[in-house]
Amino acid sequence: MFPRKFPRPGKDRPLRPTAANGKTAGQGHFDDIAAGQESALRDLIIRRSWVQAPPAPQRFCWSEACVTSNVGPRLPNFYRLFYPCRGGGVMRGSVVQKPKGTGRWYVVIEMERDQGTGARRRKWHSGFASKRDAERGLARMLTAQDQGLYIEPRRLTLAVFLTEQWLPAIESTVRPTTFHAYRSHVELYLRPRLGAEQLQRLNPDQLSRLYRELQRFGGRDGKPLSPNTVRRIHATLHRALRDATRWGHLQRNPAASAVKPRQPTLGARDIQTWSATELRQFLVTVSNDRLFAMWRLAAMTGMRRGEIVGLRWSDVNLDAHRIAVRQTVTATGSQLTFGEPKTKRGKRSVALVSRV
Repeated sequence: MFPRKFPRPGKDRPLRPTAANGKTAGQGHFDDIAAGQESALRDLIIRRSWVQAPPAPQRFCWSEACVTSNVGPRLPNFYRLFYPCRGGGVMRGSVVQKPKGTGRWYVVIEMERDQGTGARRRKWHSGFASKRDAERGLARMLTAQDQGLYIEPRRLTLAVFLTEQWLPAIESTVRPTTFHAYRSHVELYLRPRLGAEQLQRLNPDQLSRLYRELQRFGGRDGKPLSPNTVRRIHATLHRALRDATRWGHLQRNPAASAVKPRQPTLGARDIQTWSATELRQFLVTVSNDRLFAMWRLAAMTGMRRGEIVGLRWSDVNLDAHRIAVRQTVTATGSQLTFGEPKTKRGKRSVALVSRV
């Protein structure tokens, strides 16, 4: 492709053209070329008057992809074709249009060669409407690569990540009821609507639109979901994408910027409780029920259902009229799970009335 004495881009040391008098061109000559005088450079190339020269100080950057040098005046593209980066870097990326002249722009990142075969590895990033956008994306990616934050593109869908990676990984780290809720959110709401989307292409607008749709017709038979349910679905997705960021699949969590439903405020009239008369009437009605002791204990202590069902005789001190809440029972699907209260405040001592 090049004459015998031409340097090979990225292979040979930087070369400098000689002036007409046979001396190496000075700084002023480079400034002239940078100002647009490409004809003189073409004449020099045609005469093949090139000499080997030591690397110049970090003054110019001949490569658009180099971010390691002090970027000064850039030379014409014609000149950069024959020069590697003079700023101490290497050509680590480029922008490409496909199809040429009419298509969209892509960013191509040069990765480290395959350690086994030594083959060249390149990663393509799509989604740029113009060359300027692609160049900006290239600069961002190279900066992230220098900082160790670059994420290689992967064709991993949200459904595959959630069902094959995330749920199996966290199953042993959360309570069974929490895992059951996560899995239900994934199976009922997230996978049917966003499962086919590539994980790295998710954006806050998509998630905000999903939450709006769930509030309008996301329930059974197209019925709306409550804001609280949608907020719990958002919490599940936020946790999953946060883990994807920690595991190196994403650079940032798109759910952190999504617009989630507002937390509804509860007024005094929204909370309905029984009066003392109604509670007394209920206890009279269930006085002959085999679970009457449980009903009365719940009425007199305010203990939760799972706390009452989880009581053992070792937790009851009838002489001191105290009950120690140290175990709970939760229903996960069709199975019952024994465990401890969620928080430290859940472990407590409850006073008994004189007669239960």
